[in-house]
Amino acid sequence: MLIVMKHGATEAEIAAVCDRIRERGYTAAPMPGAQRTAVGLVGNDGRVDGSAFEDLPGVAEVIHVSNPYKQVSREWRPENTVVTIAPGVAFGGREVPIIAGPCSVESEAQILASARAVKAAGAVALRGGAFKPRSSPYSFQGLGKQGLELLALAKRETGLAIVTEAMDDAGAELVAEYADCIQIGARNMQNYSLLKTVGKLRKPVLLKRGMAATIQDLLLSAEYLLAEGNGQVILCERGLRSFDTTARNLFDLTAIPIVQQLSHLPIVADPSHGTGRRDKVLPMARAAVAAGADGILIEVHPQPEKAISDGAQSQTPEQFTETVRQLRLIAEAIGRRVATLALVAGLALAGAAVRPAVVDAQSVPAASAADSAAFALLERAAAGYQSARTLQASFTQTLTNPRTNVVLRSSGDFFQRGTEHFAFRFDDPAEDRIVADGTVLWLYLPSAAKGQVLKVPRAAGAGLDLASSLLREPRRRYTITSLGDTTVAGRAVRAIALRPRTPDSPFTSATLWVEPAGALVRRVQLVEASGLVRDLTFVTVRTGGSLPEGVFVFNPPAGVRVIDQAALLGGSVPTRPPGAR
Repeated sequence: MLIVMKHGATEAEIAAVCDRIRERGYTAAPMPGAQRTAVGLVGNDGRVDGSAFEDLPGVAEVIHVSNPYKQVSREWRPENTVVTIAPGVAFGGREVPIIAGPCSVESEAQILASARAVKAAGAVALRGGAFKPRSSPYSFQGLGKQGLELLALAKRETGLAIVTEAMDDAGAELVAEYADCIQIGARNMQNYSLLKTVGKLRKPVLLKRGMAATIQDLLLSAEYLLAEGNGQVILCERGLRSFDTTARNLFDLTAIPIVQQLSHLPIVADPSHGTGRRDKVLPMARAAVAAGADGILIEVHPQPEKAISDGAQSQTPEQFTETVRQLRLIAEAIGRRVATLALVAGLALAGAAVRPAVVDAQSVPAASAADSAAFALLERAAAGYQSARTLQASFTQTLTNPRTNVVLRSSGDFFQRGTEHFAFRFDDPAEDRIVADGTVLWLYLPSAAKGQVLKVPRAAGAGLDLASSLLREPRRRYTITSLGDTTVAGRAVRAIALRPRTPDSPFTSATLWVEPAGALVRRVQLVEASGLVRDLTFVTVRTGGSLPEGVFVFNPPAGVRVIDQAALLGGSVPTRPPGAR
């Protein structure tokens, strides 16, 4: 059941509804929306009397969810859920990410060769099984923990997100330490103990449809994950077992639009398992993107004829490269685009994932005196940044993955003139550069993508500056709490916590440390939807002065491949550096 609140319902009125739900032995799930807040009632196994809620202050209506699956349904959440498995790798939005790699991790040489090949072709995530459920007990079962360590090695070398399968409760805990996304395979789709365990891990999950499962079966399995508090679920169509033996499975592409009508969760397609035949992967991948799939999984092996498992359905690196090229054309034709790793890496370093959201002004509750003062300080800071002719700052940044305890550090200088010119000059990593020259955004990040530079039309990189990213219209976009006064880099600052009002925000919370004297932001900490924690400190900040000559000019180094994003989306990308043979 859903209790929909009125426009302008106060926090106290929402809390009263939650209290009434808990008094009756159920769980309350508040869901702030772009227009109003809804509160879900979770835990009922039958119809609940809605009259107990209809007369509460602030309640607009009570909606009974008719499907046996509740939190998964469109009735529960009309907006699409966007699941982010790693910085910039998101399913359910406009971009179509591609996950690729071998069926199983066989050796260090094999998984590294696979990772390099699929990254070069355009994948943004690496698949590969460390634990393999096989029909025969005598078949290869995977390398186990060693396989996970090899996947982690491949991630460190290529920057690809990792998607790999968990088979049991103990294995799920281990997989969660290494993977960005836990896969639950077709054979385990209705392993309810495993679903409950994985749901509690709060890790993105890719849930494959069982070989004989109905769409309702799939959605009810997803409900187990959401019932444990994990809303980061990606569904996957991988084919059904049928009476026809011509192909390995019947690839049910009608499931894609049907699931998208019934559920807010993203759904991806696996044409490798869906057909079981290498020569049928390309046409069915094209069809899946055309049908609206939110992502594609493809098995790729450097030498399919020598693969320990599923070699017959694994593409060669050359076939996969052609598949990605054609998928870009299909995606563009339907108003979407295939995600690219170079763009993901660059925007993650630049902090561009923070985007403005539109919120109805009537839904903004009243703030306390301290919070009102914090709002006013943020508005002064926004006005200052927007009016400043120039900005120069030195910064340090840490990116922390709390699940793997991996910490990445960077430092350097930031320069900005207006909103069309800015540059990051990194001291560490020393060669990395990000430059917006007023026409083109250049992303040269050899620490993440060696031997290439991404050239992005300026419109695609708009809003990277700090003011546009975080400070614009704070009263409309955030719930704000003043955390009091402290110091950063020897400066007196006020700490302000921000929570986005829209559920599709790429970050779940943020804290800004703002210097009241000059209304300058001295530190930013973001907790992104993927769990990544970004902590950026501005050691020095200066506005209005002159900037170094040529700071907004970037000339690609000799021998570096220039990837033009416009050409990339159109499918005509140079495959080697100019002059290479």
